[in-house]
Amino acid sequence: MEGVIFDIKRFALHDGPGIRTTVFFKGCPLKCWWCHNPEGIDPKPAIIHKEVSLGDKRVAVKQNLGKMYSVASLIAELEKDRVFMDESGGGVTLSGGEPLLQHEFVLQLLPHLKQRNFHVALDTCGYVSKEVMEKTVPFADLYLFDLKHPDPVSHKKYTGADLSVVLDNLHTLASKNCAVRIRIPFIPQINGSSEMAQQYLALLKAYASAVRAIDILPYHKIAANKYVRFEMENKMNDFLEPSQEQTDAFAAVFLNAGFDVTVGG
Repeated sequence: MEGVIFDIKRFALHDGPGIRTTVFFKGCPLKCWWCHNPEGIDPKPAIIHKEVSLGDKRVAVKQNLGKMYSVASLIAELEKDRVFMDESGGGVTLSGGEPLLQHEFVLQLLPHLKQRNFHVALDTCGYVSKEVMEKTVPFADLYLFDLKHPDPVSHKKYTGADLSVVLDNLHTLASKNCAVRIRIPFIPQINGSSEMAQQYLALLKAYASAVRAIDILPYHKIAANKYVRFEMENKMNDFLEPSQEQTDAFAAVFLNAGFDVTVGG
């Protein structure tokens, strides 16, 4: 069996503790309006054509979106960074897309990572079956758990998915005493009002014992050129990036409630 990977990011500093190697799995069950990795939504490998600058010339090149890896070949890539992980207290982060969309491959990979004493963080949107999520528990040291919106109707509108599935999986992880970092994409016009902050807080208080920290991820337009390049609709053209004052006020709600909070990952 092979997995479809669209990027491997080395020396990552915001995807868990220490220096990490982040593996981006292709395919996601959500269709978030603000997705920063739209090339990772479609689970199938693809080839795109783009132009790059070469001196004063523009040259057409092909780019592969999605490379096939076996468990052995992926571990061989991860072992290249072992010294940096060990010296910094880092490890491997499985991200995407949604890594558990390729759960058969991931569930083969995880025991091998555990046997080799990699610290494993699983970055998940939580929109997977409870059975799949439970099978990851013996092998994941940390969950980076996305909570896109606290309101069920708005969550469905902006992500295309039911919030109840996400919350059921968060409950499962909390009930099994897993270490969880909640990740909140912060878009003032979508989920950043003071009322929304209080809704988030009401949800998270029930899981306070499991939540190690809350990462506030301010929306930015860095990925806008990807939507042009991949000829995809960008629904965020009219949305603004949050100001520092807006971000600080949103983060303060959780800080004042006693949570450990970071901004930016």
